Amino acid sequence: MSDNKRPAPAGGATQGDKRAKHQNQKGKQGGKKQWRTPKQAREGHTLPPAIEAGDSGIWATCELHKEAKCVGELKDLFYRYAEELYGEELDKMRKQTPATESTAIVGDAEAADEPQASAASKEDDLAMDIEAEIAAEVNDMRKPTTDPLFTNVKVEVQCVSFIRHICADLLADPTKRRTRYLKRLTPMTMMGKATETGLDTIAKAVLAPHFHDEGVYAIRPSSRNHDKPLDRDYVIKTIADMVGKKHTVDLNKPDLVILVEVYTNVCGMSVVPGADFERMKRYNIAEIGAPPVDKSKKAEE
Repeated sequence: MSDNKRPAPAGGATQGDKRAKHQNQKGKQGGKKQWRTPKQAREGHTLPPAIEAGDSGIWATCELHKEAKCVGELKDLFYRYAEELYGEELDKMRKQTPATESTAIVGDAEAADEPQASAASKEDDLAMDIEAEIAAEVNDMRKPTTDPLFTNVKVEVQCVSFIRHICADLLADPTKRRTRYLKRLTPMTMMGKATETGLDTIAKAVLAPHFHDEGVYAIRPSSRNHDKPLDRDYVIKTIADMVGKKHTVDLNKPDLVILVEVYTNVCGMSVVPGADFERMKRYNIAEIGAPPVDKSKKAEE
């Protein structure tokens, strides 16, 4: 039989060599994701923000695939109310924060003092000054002088007072709604790990300021992408045992509502006034800001 194999290229590289080289270059260019550890973060690598035990904040839900737009809406909304509710405190924080220094490129001082400087030279210096001012302004925009008040944490799904102000304004005037994709806001007085120990720690800290005298309460647990150990029955029983038997349960007209949110490995809890919780549509911003439905037209249809 005759040898029908094709001769190797002049450089000696085969097709397999080229394929291996291509895969190697792809790997070097970031074809595979690299894990980042806290040690790497301290050495200059940035890690995305994450929920830590003991944190407080606000959980938000929105329309599917509108997460990024909802984050922008929330930041605008929260900053507006932060200025309205805590304007004096924010001014003090800004004054205590040192301003960033900016440097500008200017023309030669000695040349500027020379009486025989040409008109073209002066125009060049003026252009350099303008470019330096623009560069300084852009630099200030890219490097804010203060840390951001709010940071969004993607979980792949005095907070109570803050949300109540937002909902109260919407109830008084629905035209003040400034969001399109946001659905519900849920205050989280404290958050921790979604474990039995984590729930116990959070419950003791959150419930203690509210349950002293006799009263009526309700528990509203919500769970997403989590089955065990914090299933619905376990959460209700654990919290009810901590509240005590001298407090009665009424799901229709409670004085206080205990909100419990569990998502994957994170859980959070808060206590809100029962009357406000129902009147404010359980903090459903989309429902509060929705136009009223004409019942007469609906009946005719």
